[in-house]
Amino acid sequence: MAFIVDVYSRFIVGWRVSRHMRTEFVLDALEQALHTRRPEPHRLVHHSDRGSQYLSIRYSERLGEAGIEPSVGNTGDSYDNALAETINGLYKTELIHKRGPWKSVDSLEWETLKWVTWFNHQRLLEPIGNRPPAEFMNRVRQPYRLLPDSNKTASAKPGAVQDAIRALDWVGEASVGDAVSKLHKLLPESEWGALVSSHRSLPIWMASAICAQSSCTHPFKLG
Repeated sequence: MAFIVDVYSRFIVGWRVSRHMRTEFVLDALEQALHTRRPEPHRLVHHSDRGSQYLSIRYSERLGEAGIEPSVGNTGDSYDNALAETINGLYKTELIHKRGPWKSVDSLEWETLKWVTWFNHQRLLEPIGNRPPAEFMNRVRQPYRLLPDSNKTASAKPGAVQDAIRALDWVGEASVGDAVSKLHKLLPESEWGALVSSHRSLPIWMASAICAQSSCTHPFKLG
């Protein structure tokens, strides 16, 4: 079994069940992940253990073609690849051991498909606020789109602004004031302007913190 997981949202973006451990096995999972996400080149890191499949020339070349930087963990250190170990453990506990023994690879593949769908869309995960990965991912992506009619937004890099918004969402309401203050100092003027211009599409607690560092006023702000 091979899983490729988005570390930020815990969403399983690629997977494959196989009878063998050859390179084709993990390449299929990688291709599914690339098709699912279509990541921007040179903005993604792929971390894995030191399994021979992940260190193979073909797998490394495919990562290079997609503009993905490879990263591998230390030998024998499960903590170095903790998220993957966690997903594998949940898979074994919630499906393999619970529903086995398995009569065929086909039946296992079908049940794995159902489990992955359930995991992505229904299973509550504590590290992301007791929400399913799909809900967490959509919550971050959907409400935080930059306003298309802003001149300042057009001159900024959307990826950098989205990264800033994700960071604010990650630190949460309690610490957002300090985080926004640091962003104001660190971001280039065009990117800070784009962040300010997007405040109307953000949650009120985040928008209020941004407006406290600028001249904007959130439409739902009281007083």
